[in-house]
Amino acid sequence: MKKPNIYLTGMMGAGKTTIGKLLAKKLRYQFVDTDALIVQKTQISINEIFAKYGEAYFRNLETKILSKLKKAKGLVVATGGGIILKDVNIKMMQASGQIFYLQRTCANIIKTLDSSKRPLLKNGKTKLFKIFATRKLCYLNTANYIMDNNCFDPSVTVKNIYLIIQQQEKFKIGYQGTIGAYGWIVANHIFPHQQYVNYDTFDQLVNALRNNRIDYAVMPYENIIAGPVKQVQHCLNKIKTIFYFNQPIDHILCALKGTKLSQIKTVISHPSALDQCKNYIKKNQWKTLPSLNTALSARDLNSPKQAVIASPIAAKEYYRIILAKNIANVKNNITRFLVGIKK
Repeated sequence: MKKPNIYLTGMMGAGKTTIGKLLAKKLRYQFVDTDALIVQKTQISINEIFAKYGEAYFRNLETKILSKLKKAKGLVVATGGGIILKDVNIKMMQASGQIFYLQRTCANIIKTLDSSKRPLLKNGKTKLFKIFATRKLCYLNTANYIMDNNCFDPSVTVKNIYLIIQQQEKFKIGYQGTIGAYGWIVANHIFPHQQYVNYDTFDQLVNALRNNRIDYAVMPYENIIAGPVKQVQHCLNKIKTIFYFNQPIDHILCALKGTKLSQIKTVISHPSALDQCKNYIKKNQWKTLPSLNTALSARDLNSPKQAVIASPIAAKEYYRIILAKNIANVKNNITRFLVGIKK
């Protein structure tokens, strides 16, 4: 059975075509390039399309091409840099495959980019920075995986993507917390059917990685509501991050069986989770008690006057009742996790 498509997104010059061709060959997938398909369909260059018909016309062509590609399977698709500007494109890619954002700095792109073939850069390469500023969040928040492609050896990025897709070897995957923690959920999603090793703190997790007791470390990096996860920041220079993964966060309020919402006086959870749900907590005038991890809090809960913010999986794992759902400050809450290896 053919697998879902792989969509490569990123700025012009980020390496989508180069990486795409190598990855398709390694996976035995078919490689396609949306820009090349548009040129093939119209029989004129991208520059000519922009000059004669404008950018909006080009974007509509992208959508038409994508609507056909989504019906296929087993494709590696190098997309145009602006394909993420239309919600319909994002939905089609997410529904028919996985999105890998190839992250490369503008400074590194400029070193190798031929701007003569890029209509949006006809007035100079420096416009690249302005274009990136308007697209950055969209690239980050729509991708399933964020791959660092600043290394000028494409085989490194290809190897990391291949690892995610194939999972042919057995690895020890470390995470902070316990079963039901978001780190555990991410580890299972990225590395299915591997050996998972839990640690109480991020320092213990990083120490295990540096001493070869685990192969990969999965850690939360930043949340779209609460920002960078403070407890992880001091660890970042001790490991090598190979890619990021966007995990939807579904916070619920859980408690001991038989507990009613009116009994709750204090809410326990990781500081980041408390911050992500502070509006709901404030509305109910509850006190807060920071903990090491959401799932650990659910596991160790022992008072009917306390509730825990955690994942639905953690509530089920530790036989807690769910008192409230969708309690984050905003809908579509996302935490970006990193996957690290030993430096």
